Amino acid sequence: MSEVSCLSAVGSLISGVSTLAIAVAAWVGLSSWKKQERAKIKSKFLDEIADAAFDYMNEISPLVSLLTFFEIGIQSYSESAALLGSKEWYAGIQKFVEVQGKDNSKKMNEYLDKVKLPKTRMKSLSIKGQVLGFDGYGECLDACDRLALSSDQIEAYATMLGSPHWNYDNDIIKATVTNTLENVTSAKIQKDLYDNHTRLLKFLKKQYRGIF
Repeated sequence: MSEVSCLSAVGSLISGVSTLAIAVAAWVGLSSWKKQERAKIKSKFLDEIADAAFDYMNEISPLVSLLTFFEIGIQSYSESAALLGSKEWYAGIQKFVEVQGKDNSKKMNEYLDKVKLPKTRMKSLSIKGQVLGFDGYGECLDACDRLALSSDQIEAYATMLGSPHWNYDNDIIKATVTNTLENVTSAKIQKDLYDNHTRLLKFLKKQYRGIF
């Protein structure tokens, strides 16, 4: 092989290696850019769902306070009913609903209206997050579902308060009212909200660490 041919071959080899190196560098750069963009998307999502959950907790807090107030009222009416000879605390519930139920139900629904927007946003984001590839995302989804459930339970309570014309002697109505008052208490709702918000925050903290 002549000297010119050798130089040409070497030049072609160098050119090929350079082209390959440029291609590899471009691929690495593109891969790095994609990772950064994906990290930004995930980080933005975590910020958004954290804000939505925080807003939801702020808006539902007054409803927990109202539940406490209503429980005291029902207890008072139940004690009065007992003094009048009734052996059933249920009579106190019925009286409370008849006297104060409509106004208190209206007040609860006003607060529930304020809860709807952050609740819808939180739920929507939790569904959207399923496509982002977070590890253990079921924990986030379940925590958001359970947080939202608390407002659904309070809404059922408000419906009961706003129904003074129900036939409270009907066994089905009686079972429904009793079940609602036993399961929708300020203590239970507050615990559920705290536990599930804590679960959500732990998930978010873990994911932030994984990104950064």
